[in-house]
Amino acid sequence: MTAEPAVLEGVVGPESRERFAVRLRADGAGSGVRMIPFDITLDGERRGELFDFLVRTGEPPGAAR
Repeated sequence: MTAEPAVLEGVVGPESRERFAVRLRADGAGSGVRMIPFDITLDGERRGELFDFLVRTGEPPGAAR
């Protein structure tokens, strides 16, 4: 799987939220559920994987086979 952009950079104020658009491509990833982790660096200090999300690759659920 690949993501564009590969690195997200931005500023988010205290007690606030921000949206960042990311385009994922699953070329050659096969079928199944995949976990996408986010490795966080804050103010130059690596904080590690603070959150992640799941994606399903392949045919949509219920698609004709």
